[in-house]
Amino acid sequence: MNINTLQDSTHGTWAHYVEVAIPLTVLTIWIIVGLHSNQVNRDEGHGSLLYRFQWPIRSVKDLMKRNRKTEGKAFEGVV
Repeated sequence: MNINTLQDSTHGTWAHYVEVAIPLTVLTIWIIVGLHSNQVNRDEGHGSLLYRFQWPIRSVKDLMKRNRKTEGKAFEGVV
């Protein structure tokens, strides 16, 4: 992105661009995933915006649970 061609008096750099672009991209992904609905029949409370926007926390917790369950079972049945 050549900022100087847009306006000659700017002092923008790639660092400024990245400082703005990455947080906005992360925020956009978080909102899109939070608002995405893939369940037809949701339980009560699971459809609220607060619950849906907590998806990163729930995802990390689910991964941690899965890792605990599979810990030690990776080599089961191997001779």
